[in-house]
Amino acid sequence: MVGSTRLQLHTPVPAYYIYPNQTIFCGNGTTTYAGQPVPQYPCRYYDQYDAVDPFLEQGAMFVTSRISSYDQTLPDHCTNQPTPDCQYVNGANNTFYIGNVEMMTLLLDHTFSSASLGVAQSAMSMPGKLLDQNGNAMNPCDDYTEQGWVCDPHVKIGLVNQGADVMPLRTLLRAAGINSLEETSPAIKETHRYAGLILVVSVQYSNAYLTTKSFLEGYYTYTYTVQSVQDAEFKAEQIIPLPGSGAVNRTILDRCVAC
Repeated sequence: MVGSTRLQLHTPVPAYYIYPNQTIFCGNGTTTYAGQPVPQYPCRYYDQYDAVDPFLEQGAMFVTSRISSYDQTLPDHCTNQPTPDCQYVNGANNTFYIGNVEMMTLLLDHTFSSASLGVAQSAMSMPGKLLDQNGNAMNPCDDYTEQGWVCDPHVKIGLVNQGADVMPLRTLLRAAGINSLEETSPAIKETHRYAGLILVVSVQYSNAYLTTKSFLEGYYTYTYTVQSVQDAEFKAEQIIPLPGSGAVNRTILDRCVAC
């Protein structure tokens, strides 16, 4: 059996914006969450193109939650780094969070096929559901109603012939048992928002009819489950401009991933 997955992030529409004064993490000091210190940094608001960078392999997505940037400069005598002792010197560090990242929506589409069984199915033609850590079906609209909002009409999971699944990242975090990115990883001693985390989304297919538990040819369903890799952080470093450009100045972007 082989399969394919398509992931696409979208920025929330203005009706679902969360502004800095509505958060505990946007700021310039320290606050607390569940009795643990939470570092505050200014928030910047990226769209789906700037937030998803760098690109990873097929079936994976890097969604930025925190960026630390710092400028580097070569000493005056080191144009084009002519000697081994010419190394870049770090400048001031500038750290900020990507605001509203949890309410960005993820389009998730997938297919499976088996040549030996003569089966090929798309998720759009199958009923499906997302389970929480207790095995209960989740409703992504709950992440809107808890804010006092009407659910985003584009959000859906497992509706047959109504397009690909769409859910806010907040729903995937809850499915993994993470109530907030302000939770602190016990081993890393940093918040998920600051250090990043890794979520593994699994898709299980079945042709067992839910009511009778009998197996039906041509009837398929799917189930999502989400796991957070414990005590793991994830980040990527980018250099602007790219190495080998001969630049005397460059900027390092240290990105941590939220999902």
